Amino acid sequence: MNILRRIDALLDSQRQGHHIPPAMEGEGEQCTCLCCGTLFHGNYCPQCGQSRLTRRLVLSDIVAHMASSLTNLDGQLMHTIRDLFTRPGYMIWDFIGGRRAEYFKPVQMLFFLATIYVLLNMVLKVDTEAGIIADIDKEMVDEKTAEALQLLQWGRNIVEWVHANKALSALLSNLLLLLPLKWAFRKTEHGRMLNLTEYFYALAFIGCQHLIIAMVVMPAGKLLGTDTSNALSVVSVMTYVWVYHQLFELSWWRCVRRGIVVALLMLLEIVVLVFLIGVIVGIVAAIKGVGDAS
Repeated sequence: MNILRRIDALLDSQRQGHHIPPAMEGEGEQCTCLCCGTLFHGNYCPQCGQSRLTRRLVLSDIVAHMASSLTNLDGQLMHTIRDLFTRPGYMIWDFIGGRRAEYFKPVQMLFFLATIYVLLNMVLKVDTEAGIIADIDKEMVDEKTAEALQLLQWGRNIVEWVHANKALSALLSNLLLLLPLKWAFRKTEHGRMLNLTEYFYALAFIGCQHLIIAMVVMPAGKLLGTDTSNALSVVSVMTYVWVYHQLFELSWWRCVRRGIVVALLMLLEIVVLVFLIGVIVGIVAAIKGVGDAS
């Protein structure tokens, strides 16, 4: 029974987190801070400093956070990293719910971590996309049709761009996950409360978590001389389920099922995009062929 009580206490501490405690309530206070619960007058909370104008996340916040300085690092970064690996889903829910003064902005953090990831990759000389590019080059040698060669060349360019632009590629992958995630969890109690922008911020936090994991696994793989891509894929799937379990407060099995739905819908999106690109390439090639013939 003591073990069960300790487990319950641990789970409860994960849900509650390590938030700034509220100050003593005064008389006649007019505003309640969404971060720490302090009642106060004025534009900023005297306890944690969060603005009284903190509102629901909307599309313009993404642009504003991306434009923020990447050098303004303080205790928020370490606090955010700690919670990403102890209570990620609960932390994301806290951030979406208004407790933002104590956490690092996820989009800003994603760009910062992506920069560190690229530098680490250069130092360790671990080119995770080299194998994919080599496979594409082999396919290009075997292909004879101009349309197929054009598609393969586009694929090669995309892989090279992803390698050179980790942060932007992570944001684009989040956009691909956005609608599948929204649809898969649309009927859950927490899922129906979130808008698309809030889903985007949740995925940005998950992207930060995955970049940190990759930066830990990469040196280990380099040291052991092994390919860590499969291990990273397995860990990524496990972390997605972990975050879903906490964020939506569903059972593990329901999170796994909905995670499969998300993956299938994203795969369908990619197939449709590839098909549309193929159609565009075919049209361009046909127009070019007509022009050459004339």
